[in-house]
Amino acid sequence: MSIKAGYQDLFVTRIWTFDLPDLSQHHDLWRTKISEMMKAQPEPSGRSNRLGWNSETTLFKDYSEFEPLDSAVTTCFNRAFTDLGVQDNLKYGMEAWVNLTYPNGYNVKHVHQGCLLSACYYLDVPDNSGKLALHDPRPGSVFSPLRTDGIQGPMPRTIQPYSGLLVVFPSWLEHSVEPNLSDKPRISIPVNAVPVK
Repeated sequence: MSIKAGYQDLFVTRIWTFDLPDLSQHHDLWRTKISEMMKAQPEPSGRSNRLGWNSETTLFKDYSEFEPLDSAVTTCFNRAFTDLGVQDNLKYGMEAWVNLTYPNGYNVKHVHQGCLLSACYYLDVPDNSGKLALHDPRPGSVFSPLRTDGIQGPMPRTIQPYSGLLVVFPSWLEHSVEPNLSDKPRISIPVNAVPVK
């Protein structure tokens, strides 16, 4: 019997990772500024984190100290848009905020609705403070009896963050963060590329 086989990988979801070691020179200043922000606004702004604190989404707009991160994320977003085949003249704005997660805190599964791309920059990542979990976007996959951990399987994928890492992903991709099992806070800075109205 003659069999001619072929295959296509459909509905591929690309995730980008960028190592940004040059930003470490700003980390102490950013930690100081975050402490000041928490004192000025002790109540968290809400959203997906549990047992933690987060700021308003105007970090880049309100605090010039974070301009080096703004610039770096813009460069990384532009690289991702190029990979996606988006034209160079795309205009977008940026939302950014601080997520500080206390021991035993975590982020529930969520998406960033209405955004073009999302990213997360990791400032402080203590050992055992939780991985980023990315969930299969194909709703029917959860009904498959094939619980394979392979690339085609429906199990969540995790990324182990570290200080200086930026992860970029589609805003519609459901994601969560595992519990912080360390005894120190985990600090990250999420960013959204948003359409210009």
